[in-house]
Amino acid sequence: MKVKDQRGKCLTDDEVTSYVDGVVGSNLRKRIEDHLARCSFCLHNVAELKCLVAAESAAGAPLPEAAMARAAGLIARQAGSSSEFDITLAIRGGVCRLLETTGNLLLPVSLAPAPVRGERRPAPGLRVAKSLSGYLVTLEMISGKQAVEPTVTIVEEASSAKPDGIKAKLYTPGAAETKYSRAGKMRFSALKPGAYRIDIEEIGTIRLDIQ
Repeated sequence: MKVKDQRGKCLTDDEVTSYVDGVVGSNLRKRIEDHLARCSFCLHNVAELKCLVAAESAAGAPLPEAAMARAAGLIARQAGSSSEFDITLAIRGGVCRLLETTGNLLLPVSLAPAPVRGERRPAPGLRVAKSLSGYLVTLEMISGKQAVEPTVTIVEEASSAKPDGIKAKLYTPGAAETKYSRAGKMRFSALKPGAYRIDIEEIGTIRLDIQ
């Protein structure tokens, strides 16, 4: 799978994994770091994967400070993005399939652990992200047999901070579920097929259609 955004061709899973593991050559490393300086989505993926393997003994290439600073500056200068985030997916036999979205499909939710990295286990769900009002908002959808468990992650694009206390409401037919972020995360109850809306206070709205 290749992740793409408006800035052009993005990094593959293998490139992200190899870069974090520190097993890329100097030419490829330069190309990756140049791309990270321009692309907030790939930068987010690299930073997140580095957090996952931080406790492991395998040495990884440090995320370049220059790339982080340049990327943060580019993000801060971007024009205000739409405050709406639309996602349509189908769930069949416990597997999510993305049908349509105004966001960007990110790396699979599950990556193989370090000792067997290079192999991929099927992801149990999907992650889709979009820039909303200065935040990178990611909706992770873990699929069960007949339902989807949504988790929203909010990261400040300029500082990479994961804020506490942001209020969000998930509207379901005839009810609403309120959550407050902790370390940028909010986990909602499992959702069966239907149309839903998540309003994130002062950030934007996620519309989710599960088929």
